[in-house]
Amino acid sequence: MQRQWIGKNVKLPLLSEYIEEFLRARDFETSKKELKNEYRISGTLQNSHGSTGVTVRIYGNPNDFVLELVPMEVARLSKMFGSITTLLGGGTLFLRGLRSEEVFGKLEGEFWLFVEETVARLVGSAKD
Repeated sequence: MQRQWIGKNVKLPLLSEYIEEFLRARDFETSKKELKNEYRISGTLQNSHGSTGVTVRIYGNPNDFVLELVPMEVARLSKMFGSITTLLGGGTLFLRGLRSEEVFGKLEGEFWLFVEETVARLVGSAKD
């Protein structure tokens, strides 16, 4: 899922730091890459059901930027192919995919609320 903000003049490096802190506070191990006009934060959560991962992309400029939250591909593939391989003993993959999807769904709601509040606080932070 993605959302766009226009005319907010938000300091994107600072926004990316807050998002990384948000993920860490929820026990995700994070890594961040800074590319030209883009910040990419990856987070992985290890738990008793396997792992759940997300990628957050922030791209654009302070006055026109997009923020994107994407679940880790492995979870989607586990769910998709797990049902096919159940006959071959792959039911575990299917269950991991479902659990990972549940974790992502819960995180997604909290994440967008956090981002809306954070962007509102950071309006005007990228003054020239």
